[in-house]
Amino acid sequence: MYDALLAKLDPASMMEVGGLGKARIAINLLCKASESEPAAAAGGIAAVADGVKVLMQTALLHPEPSLREGAVSVLACCCACNDESFIASALGGGPASLPAALVRLCAEQDRKAKPETEGDEAIDPDLPARRSAVACLHSLLLGTDGAVAIRALRDWSGVDGTPWALLRNSDATIRERAAALLRGLLVTPAEADAATPEQRERAGLVLAFAGDAPDKVAASVTAALGDADPGVRAAGLEALAALRAARADDRKLREALENAGAETALGDAAADYGEWIRGA
Repeated sequence: MYDALLAKLDPASMMEVGGLGKARIAINLLCKASESEPAAAAGGIAAVADGVKVLMQTALLHPEPSLREGAVSVLACCCACNDESFIASALGGGPASLPAALVRLCAEQDRKAKPETEGDEAIDPDLPARRSAVACLHSLLLGTDGAVAIRALRDWSGVDGTPWALLRNSDATIRERAAALLRGLLVTPAEADAATPEQRERAGLVLAFAGDAPDKVAASVTAALGDADPGVRAAGLEALAALRAARADDRKLREALENAGAETALGDAAADYGEWIRGA
C-alpha cells in the first residue's frame, strides 16, 4: 500500500498524464493513514526504499502548497509515534535528512499570494506547511528518545537556532508552537535538580547557540517578552532564566540583551534581571 502511494509522489510519476491528480489522492490517503494509525504508517513508510526521502522532497520542492502541507503533516504524525525504523530512516540521509529539511521549512519567509476574491487579505499558501513543520520539529526533539534530540541538535546545522528564530515569526500560531518547543527543550534553574542527564545535555546544546549568535537570541527573547500571547511571554522569561543560569558571565549576550531592549520588555520582572543584563 505505502509503496504504491509513495510512487505516486515521484516527480516522474507526477509528470505523466493525470499524475498530479493521482498524487493529490495519494497524499490524502497517506494523511488519513498517518492520522488514524501513525505507528503502522511510520513503519510502512520506513519499509519503502527512500519512502521518507520522497515525503521530504515533496515537502521541500513541490510547487503545490496542498501537497507540501500534506507531506509535512505525514512526517509530523510519523515522528510523533517515535517509530524506531522511521526515525532511523529520517536521520540516515546525512545532509538530506529530516532535521535539515525541517530547518529549511521553518526558515522559509512569508510569500503572500494574491487573494482569489477582491478585498480579501493576501495569505501565504505555504503557511500551513510551515506550521506543520514546527509541529514535526517538536515531535523530533521532544517526542523521541533523548539521544535522537541530542543527535539532531548536535549534528545538523541550524537545528539549535531554529526554536529561537521561530519566536520572531510573523505568524502567531508558529510563535506559540515555538514557545512550547523552547520551554520543553530548556531546563530552568527550578527544574535543574530533577532534570535527567539527557535533558541537561539537550538544553545545553540549545543554550550554546547564544554563544554563537548572541544578537539573534537576544532579539528573539526580547520579542517573546513583548508578545501578546501569555504563553510566549512565559517562554521568553523562562529562556532568560535559563540563559542567566548557564551563561551568567557571557558579556556579549548581556550586551545584546541590553541593546535589544530586553529590560524594557521585561516590565514588572525587570528588577529580577536588569542588573544582570547591565552587568552590574
